[in-house]
Amino acid sequence: MTPATGMAALIAAVSSLVTAAITWIGDYVGCITASGNEILLLCCVAVPLVGLGVGLVKRLITIKA
Repeated sequence: MTPATGMAALIAAVSSLVTAAITWIGDYVGCITASGNEILLLCCVAVPLVGLGVGLVKRLITIKA
């Protein structure tokens, strides 16, 4: 079997990178949610969601129609 060259090699490299990134994200999320540490869950999930909500409400209030 000949080694992949050109576009096939590029697609193989990108798909390998994407697969590895998804695996890393799965490990990261699994560590946060399954660890039983509520402080870690609060800092990584709840606080950013509250900040997002506050930012969206602030934008809605300041919109001038």
